[in-house]
Formats: sequence, C-alpha cells, structure tokens
Amino acid sequence: MEYLYIVLIILLFAGILIFPIWLYLRRSTELNIQGDDVTFISPIKSENISFEKDLKSWQIQEAYFLWWGKVYAINMQFNNSKWKSINSRLQPENYHKLLRVLTEYYAEKRIEKRSRGPISDQK
Repeated sequence: MEYLYIVLIILLFAGILIFPIWLYLRRSTELNIQGDDVTFISPIKSENISFEKDLKSWQIQEAYFLWWGKVYAINMQFNNSKWKSINSRLQPENYHKLLRVLTEYYAEKRIEKRSRGPISDQK
C-alpha cells in the first residue's frame, strides 16, 4: 500500500512538470507562407495547407483577459472541418503575417463579427 502512494506521488509530480511543457509545445507554431501555400510548423508535426483550395472561412476574435488585456485571434476553418487559431498574445509575429495575407488576398472569405445577443425574427 505504501508503494501505491509513492507511485501516485511520483506520477503527480511528473504530471506537474510535464503539463507546462505540453502547453508550450501545443502553442508554439511557426508559419511559413509561400504564395498560396502555408506551412504550420510545430515541434510535433508540420501541416501544409493551400489557402486557395482548403480555406473555407476565417474571422478575427477579440477576447479580454484580466492579466493580458485585449487579445486577438485569427480563427480559420478549412474544408476538411478542421480549425486553426493564431493568437496575437503568444504569437504576435505569426498573427501579423497571417492577418496581412488574409486581408490582402482572402478578404471575401472573412466572416464578420456577429451581433451580440440572440437573433429573432419574431416581434
């Protein structure tokens, strides 16, 4: 029984140490934009996407955080129903690079921010 407690304590400490590393690796993405193609390079895998063929829509989301203040994110939906998000707080250079390309070449695929509150046709 004592060994079980020791194993659980070791697993707890290992989890506490691995969790920040996992968060960092999940959020650290580099962009390589070559014309119409973009490559999302993360420490775990790389993904090649063609904006012309694969991009279904994109939008800019605004969020307010207590410690960070106002943060923006570009949310992109692709034809295979996958979503990618690039954050302005954690990845400012990637955010600005991607925003420039999307606004210049793919403005017609942008979804404008919806109005707040429920939309109703009833009066």
